[in-house]
Amino acid sequence: MQYLKKYPLFSVMIGFELLFVTILICLIIFTLAYQSVARRQLQEVSEMRNESLLLAEQLRQSSDELTRMVRSYAVTGDKKFLKYFYMILDIRDGRIARPDNYERIFWDYKVADDKIYDPGKGPGKPLENMMREMGFTSAEFSMLEAAKSQSDKLVELEEIAINAMSGKFKDENGKFSIIKKPDRELALQVLFGKQYHAAKSGIMLSIDKFMSALNGRTASSVEKFNKKLELINTRLRMLFAGLIVLVPILLLTILRYQKRAVSDLNLSIEQKSKEIRERQYVESELRKSKDRLRVTLDSIGDGVIATDINGIITRMNPVAEQLTGWLSGEGVGMPLDKVFHVVSREKRVALETPVKKILEDGQDGGRVDSEEELLIAKDQSEYLISASASPIKEGSEDCMGVILVFHDITEQRKMQEQLMQSSKMEAIGQLAGGVAHDFNNMLSGIFSSVELLRRKLPDDPKIMKYLNLIFEASKRSADLTQKLLSFARKQPTASTVISAQDSINAAVEILRETIDRRIDIKIDNEADSTKIVGDPSMLQSVFINLGINASHAMPDGGTLNIVCSNVSFDDAYCEVNPFDIKPGMFLNIDFCDTGQGIPRKALPHIFEPFFTTKAQGKGTGLGLASVYGTIKQHDGAISVYSEEGVGTCFHMFLPLSDDDNEVARLHDSEPFKGEGLILVVDDEPIMRVTAEALLVEMGFDVALAQDGIEAVEVFRERSDEIDLVLIDMVMPGMSGVDSFKAMRDINSEIRGVLSSGFINEGDFEEVKKGGFAAYIRKPYLSRTLGDVLKNVLES
Repeated sequence: MQYLKKYPLFSVMIGFELLFVTILICLIIFTLAYQSVARRQLQEVSEMRNESLLLAEQLRQSSDELTRMVRSYAVTGDKKFLKYFYMILDIRDGRIARPDNYERIFWDYKVADDKIYDPGKGPGKPLENMMREMGFTSAEFSMLEAAKSQSDKLVELEEIAINAMSGKFKDENGKFSIIKKPDRELALQVLFGKQYHAAKSGIMLSIDKFMSALNGRTASSVEKFNKKLELINTRLRMLFAGLIVLVPILLLTILRYQKRAVSDLNLSIEQKSKEIRERQYVESELRKSKDRLRVTLDSIGDGVIATDINGIITRMNPVAEQLTGWLSGEGVGMPLDKVFHVVSREKRVALETPVKKILEDGQDGGRVDSEEELLIAKDQSEYLISASASPIKEGSEDCMGVILVFHDITEQRKMQEQLMQSSKMEAIGQLAGGVAHDFNNMLSGIFSSVELLRRKLPDDPKIMKYLNLIFEASKRSADLTQKLLSFARKQPTASTVISAQDSINAAVEILRETIDRRIDIKIDNEADSTKIVGDPSMLQSVFINLGINASHAMPDGGTLNIVCSNVSFDDAYCEVNPFDIKPGMFLNIDFCDTGQGIPRKALPHIFEPFFTTKAQGKGTGLGLASVYGTIKQHDGAISVYSEEGVGTCFHMFLPLSDDDNEVARLHDSEPFKGEGLILVVDDEPIMRVTAEALLVEMGFDVALAQDGIEAVEVFRERSDEIDLVLIDMVMPGMSGVDSFKAMRDINSEIRGVLSSGFINEGDFEEVKKGGFAAYIRKPYLSRTLGDVLKNVLES
């Protein structure tokens, strides 16, 4: 339409041409309609003529058939013809329904048929009525009426002949009341006489006149309508010719207009194409920007949720889906606080989201942070998170929404807590390691002195009582030091193949003598093997600690069940287990009591140093911490299950040993006796004195040195005599490791036992490389020293 306005001349030309074409088309349509009417009128005239001629023919036919039937009756006397005579008369006058296909040969078939024809029931339509309905002119109808009248007169003659055949004749009133002998000759004279032929000819003459008049009238109408149709056809040809001329002119005008319009349109299209290309480029860059934003949000390690100014979520990234438990398709369109539900860590009170602070408190100028909130996910999972929210703005416009970024700091806080715990353990370990050496040296002197006094003094109960008190106090002090070193992981385990069952039996033997006798201790060994690599005394301490804890949980008595079994752990289990264990066969040791149980809140903390559920002054909080440390030092795992009022089970898993050597026993039945020269090296006089006394009692000769340098000199002088060196690790001047290395340079076959109140795990690896045959921890008893010496000297 805009192009038509641009070219007004073309618009006027096309308008006029379209108007003329429209007028021509309308005239053609009107003429075609008029032609259709004329043809229909011509058809009606033709149909009326045919029907009229058929009606006249039926009148002639009925007269001929009546004559034929009555003459046949008069000649043959067969009453079938008489019956058909009256039947034809009834059909003509409408007393019987007119048969289908009622033509001239109709009665030829019926006469030839032996069976009498039955026309059936039902009224017919008189021939006279049919003539009235045809719409003839009065002259035409008069001619038909005359023919009908002549036919009726002919019927009267035919009835005279019929009655004469049956002996009935007319009286003066014209009724057939005179009965005589049938007169067939009279009947034949009537039917074949001049009067009958004259009446018959009158009928035919009237019908011929009617048909001639009808033909003349209908021929005139047909000629009239044919002329009208010819005129209509001429007009149609003229109209079509005009249309044929105008349409090309219109098309040429349109083509000229289109040519100019297309030329202008091409220029416009080129301009539009340029605009479209520019728009497509902008849209492409916008899509790329959106894709980069989506990829960035999907790739970022933090949860990201965007909202509109009403706090309705408009976008979520995969991390947000994972932490909240809501899929993006579920969360988008929902209020933020339905998806991002946060509570305080301690009191678990619902908190206001940073987004709400920005939207409601008017803090749309900057960022709002929150630290250490608990996010409650859709499946009720909990995540410790830190979150920050910032308003979404474009330039200096108002806030369009808020972007919320939150980070799962659960593992980070666990690592920080573990680091704090590790730092605490390191500090305690440094403290324990700092005092362990000197403290254990003093305890070792006390232990050895008490043992020597027990053997030397008379068997006086009072004296033995006090000696036992000194021994027990020293033993408890040594145990306390050992616990500090165990949970601080500052003390290495002995790499000895032992039977864990022996350690359990030894611990149970002690427990049965020390805890409440109302507690029944049951041992059930279902394991095929209890052979492990470890330190028997440390494991025995673990079992005693667990037994004592169980007894404290059963103040009124109960049952302590100790069950051993073998289990196998595969790679999948070891990967998810919090302990650093390797796949293979393990010894499972369960300590289960029927005591009071551990409160649920206390369970996560029971292995922490100095944590205790006992009243103040009733426990150190080091027992289970040392158990935990010892099991980990043995490359094992430990877990606990407890129900208040039901009891507690500690499950320990220690890797089985595949070493075929015979397991070491805790103690021989008899004290060890030996011979030979042993060099004792220690910077503590009390250790040299007590060690010498113990060794002499065992049957050994003893040489002494107060430091590493002196020890090397003594060994150089007497290397051929000395069978074994018992040397302290930490000494001024030259350490025990360096001193023994110098001795091995003199005699590589010399055997050494390292003795120390404290040794680091890293140092222990150096000790192994230094060639020592064994290590004994201070303080030690005479029997323990004897076992170590026996193993070294007899190996």
